[in-house]
Amino acid sequence: MRFMTRTLLGTLLICLTLGLLTLAAGSLYRAAQSEAEGGGRERGARERVFAVNTAPLEPVRATPSITTYGEVVSAKSLQLRTEIGGRIVDFSPNLVPGGLDAARKEKSSLDTASVE
Repeated sequence: MRFMTRTLLGTLLICLTLGLLTLAAGSLYRAAQSEAEGGGRERGARERVFAVNTAPLEPVRATPSITTYGEVVSAKSLQLRTEIGGRIVDFSPNLVPGGLDAARKEKSSLDTASVE
């Protein structure tokens, strides 16, 4: 059965190939006949025309107005951790988003009752 399938598939491929070659030969024959009779149809070059409206250029001072919406977020963030556990009782008033604080200053205080 495999032999018959392969034979039929080969025959089909040969027929398709011969059909395509026949179509190509016919197309070449018609092109040669058309060229021999007078060159076929005339192809004239068309000129391309572009039309635009023009105006004189005058310098003008313009001030743009830009309106934006959103939230500004820092590229860096800071996480504070204590060496011992406990409940935080007080924060520094400078400890806010965007706030500045000096180094080695007290940032928060812990409830010492839970530690003792």
